[in-house]
Amino acid sequence: MSFSWKCPFCNQNASITEENYREDSFCFDMGNRYGRQCIELCTIVCPNEECKKYTLKASLYNQEYIEAFNRFANKQPSKAKWQLIPQSLAKVFPDYIPIPIRDDYKEACLIRDLSPKASATLARRCLQGMIRDFWEIKKSRLGVCPSNS
Repeated sequence: MSFSWKCPFCNQNASITEENYREDSFCFDMGNRYGRQCIELCTIVCPNEECKKYTLKASLYNQEYIEAFNRFANKQPSKAKWQLIPQSLAKVFPDYIPIPIRDDYKEACLIRDLSPKASATLARRCLQGMIRDFWEIKKSRLGVCPSNS
């Protein structure tokens, strides 16, 4: 097993192998109304010696019994997924980017899966802020220009 990966902390590209990748599962039933459930944790440790930080994702699955194989298996697709560490996949931007734009961007990334519309609104605010700050366009609306046709 080997795959390409980019560390969200140090932005280094790396080949991930069994040495720095692990999946673990915790399954339960206990008579709950949904039947057998399984939480799968996926951990990747950055192989970069200067970083060595880890990412952690969780996925929740229904499990079903496969008689042909005499075992349980996760029913695809997952019911829910969570990016735990880092909390989002937001890129780190340099200090010359204004703080309000960076903050809106980070928040847009954090809520991307919970509320795509709110995330899009924040992303639009970032773009609007960049247009106003960098290009010094001060119009009250950033509408589309009429076409020449």
